[in-house]
Amino acid sequence: MAVIPTPEDAGRAILKCAVNDYNVRPGEIAPILGIQMKLHPQYSGDDVNAGMDFLLEKEWITLSPPNFLKLTDAGFAEA
Repeated sequence: MAVIPTPEDAGRAILKCAVNDYNVRPGEIAPILGIQMKLHPQYSGDDVNAGMDFLLEKEWITLSPPNFLKLTDAGFAEA
């Protein structure tokens, strides 16, 4: 049976992708579009957006224009 990922599930997948696939450390950036492409089709665009909102709320990432996320120390610890 198919399961819809929670915002936390998607957020943690985003963190793992940033750290494992892009080798991002605290204070460094990763491309949001690139992460979204790597997580597709397991996570839809809506899932990724909900995950990003979760990460921003937890202050595990910040946004870095244009279209990058910046990993915080707390986010790196959670990855």
